[in-house]
Amino acid sequence: MKMTSRHFAIPVFQAAVRWLRTLFFIILFSPAFSVAAAQATHVPWSGYWWPYIHGGLGTGADYRGRPAPIEKFNLLTNGVTSGQALTEYLNAYYDPSAPTWYGLCLYWARAACYEHMDILPSSEENIIFRVGDKKGLLTLSHYNDMVENDNGAYPESFHYWLLHYVGDQKKAFVADLWAGTEVWSYPIYRYNMSASDNGLTRSVTTTIFFADDFVHPDYMGTVERSSTYTYDLFLDGTGAITGGQWTGNSVNDHPEIMNIPLGVRGNFPGLDYQKIVQVAQSRDDFLEQGAQAVSIGPGTYQLILLDEDVYTIPARAGDVFRLGIEKQKGSAQDMEVVVRDGNGGEVRRLTVSEDEPMADLFAAETPPYTVSLTQAGYAEDPNIYTLTLDLKKNFNQDIPYIPKSGDWSGFALTNPADAAVEDVMLTCADAEGLPVQTVLGPVRLEAGEKRLFFFSDLDLPLHELIKAERLTLMADGPVGFVNLIGADNDFLAAFGRDEVTGCRLIIPETAAFMTPGVKMFGGVKNETFEDARVKLGLYAADGRLIKETTETIASRRYLPLKPGFSPFSEMPATGWIDVQANQESVLSGFHYLSNAAGVEALFALPLRDAVRKIVPHVARQGYWITGLTLINPADEQNPVILHPALAGADATGDHQIVLGPREKRSLEIQDLFAKPAGDPLYHSIVEVLSQFPLVGYYTYRVPGRTDYAAYPLLDESDFKSALHLPHGTVNNAWWTGVVVCNPLTVAQTVRVEPYGQDGRLMEGLARNLDLNAGAYEVSDLRTWFGQSAADIAFINFRTENEAGAIGGFYLYGNTWYKNILSGSNM
Repeated sequence: MKMTSRHFAIPVFQAAVRWLRTLFFIILFSPAFSVAAAQATHVPWSGYWWPYIHGGLGTGADYRGRPAPIEKFNLLTNGVTSGQALTEYLNAYYDPSAPTWYGLCLYWARAACYEHMDILPSSEENIIFRVGDKKGLLTLSHYNDMVENDNGAYPESFHYWLLHYVGDQKKAFVADLWAGTEVWSYPIYRYNMSASDNGLTRSVTTTIFFADDFVHPDYMGTVERSSTYTYDLFLDGTGAITGGQWTGNSVNDHPEIMNIPLGVRGNFPGLDYQKIVQVAQSRDDFLEQGAQAVSIGPGTYQLILLDEDVYTIPARAGDVFRLGIEKQKGSAQDMEVVVRDGNGGEVRRLTVSEDEPMADLFAAETPPYTVSLTQAGYAEDPNIYTLTLDLKKNFNQDIPYIPKSGDWSGFALTNPADAAVEDVMLTCADAEGLPVQTVLGPVRLEAGEKRLFFFSDLDLPLHELIKAERLTLMADGPVGFVNLIGADNDFLAAFGRDEVTGCRLIIPETAAFMTPGVKMFGGVKNETFEDARVKLGLYAADGRLIKETTETIASRRYLPLKPGFSPFSEMPATGWIDVQANQESVLSGFHYLSNAAGVEALFALPLRDAVRKIVPHVARQGYWITGLTLINPADEQNPVILHPALAGADATGDHQIVLGPREKRSLEIQDLFAKPAGDPLYHSIVEVLSQFPLVGYYTYRVPGRTDYAAYPLLDESDFKSALHLPHGTVNNAWWTGVVVCNPLTVAQTVRVEPYGQDGRLMEGLARNLDLNAGAYEVSDLRTWFGQSAADIAFINFRTENEAGAIGGFYLYGNTWYKNILSGSNM
């Protein structure tokens, strides 16, 4: 049998005594009556009594598990499940050894009387608040109400409360209706009375109607119960009531303590009552826009089906998307799902039940696509479901790291083209790569438009910030992009347009586990919608194989790589990882490393067939240090020649090394190739010529400073007729450096075209660069453009000959001795 909640023992209140003293002056019925009935305007809702032995508001033990209702509220308001409210509740109302009848029925009964609202499930900032969550939080909010109390053991008091509150004021009130020592409170909202007079005695039969709490916490509406009581009222000669007594079975079974809530007295510690009321009054989900279809970006959405839900998927022809719909427990109704194309034709129709979720892959041919969800009954039995959308568009760029420990993360998005780019989106993903929520877009980026923002500016709820580990930028066409990560006066790292995909990648850096002052992590992503079988080899810098393993990376998921964790718990310092999959697989990857040399991030390096790579700039000797790291992924020796391109066939200035099998080697090259102005090899690119394909990266740092910048070596696939600098930062604290190189054997003229904040070409500042074969130009924006540099939004570089090819990079630094450095290849 159900139990309700515990009330602490309540004495005969002084209010009741005062009431008895004035009974002689109150005439309730004159003359004698035969029948009467009344009902409160608001019918209290049935709720749950949350017994102490389970502590379900904090543990979820007798409800739906975790997160429990208080934990959900903490997630909504603070982003974490823990907090003062949870601690206070568990300390006060959770006791596995308590008597089974101890609970919160008094608080529930007060809340049911006071909170005049229909309570339906809703999704608040992507957190499902079921009916039980809301009623439970409202129940706890009434733990310390301002109340009027009286002793219902006196039949004349009980009689008065019925007529005064339910009859006259149309309000429900609370009474302990349990005959024994246990205390079980219920909200009384209706009565039927009949009476007859015999001299100065009025015999009354009263049936009261009250809301029950022997229901599931998610019950919607009111389960009505009733009890009938008999009593005599004693009258004086004027008809005033002077007292009374219970009769029949009511002598031993009658109401006891009564109270009516007058107001909420403060918040339960750690809870915000007004916020709870706001959540309790909400219905449906945060995506709803009336009857209109809602455009949704990739993400995982927790939703309510209180009426037909229709969503538009921002897919264009050629895009691929996966749609998952999973029904959560709690509704007996199945859901009908229909996916339609842009012509209204059905692409997919199915019934989703608890045992049969939806997880379908679609190749977009005739957009736009819509998905509609319906069920047979809504408000009485609404479905709660999870919708997951994963989308791969024409343009995709991963940002594999979101700092959340005080470091800042800023973004620059630009459209350097002459036409708008549609459906630009920025989507957060969790550690495994599952989309969490789209935090920007879908938006249209106009021609020449630029957007600057910090990650902290994006609309991501606190509880999802904890899950979000990485981002994906996608659009219907190319978008200029750079993400800068840093800490003021400490370091700067960047992710830009260096990401490449392939079936074989190299993670170029590893770190030993628990090395003081060193932090390293990385990952490999399966870019396809099919599982990928991947072979990984971990190598020391001298080429020794440390460990080899084969892993399966699920569709669109990440395999994390971090010292101390599988698959490589033990990593060598300055090692590297070879990642190989079959030809059908498409992989991407990255690593992030902080150590005594600074902080930097690099995308994984693709192993291509090219045996010629380029260092596009060697910084001037005596001030900058230019580093070069080469990795030979072959099982045999790999002779390498470093050759200044401006030397032509002259090999006098060449530097030759031989990389052993699987060897990684780092060297400084400024003394070899940095030449002063006037030297024939001044501003010569350096060709890295190998017998077998290799990978590598080059770095810049200033001696004695704490940060460096790293860039993948350039090869033929990186050279284009047009390059784009998405963001220039020029002020008292920051500068932007630029290198543009000519990898061809013929001279080229490069047009430098700066654009203003309005997206228009700044004609008066445009300039030409004349680059000899094998030469580069290096400068910074202030040197090129003077005070106007601060007004530049972005810069396009293009060869005058459409068949031309150039390469280059940009470098950001601060003016404090170039202590902070980072950038990206263009």
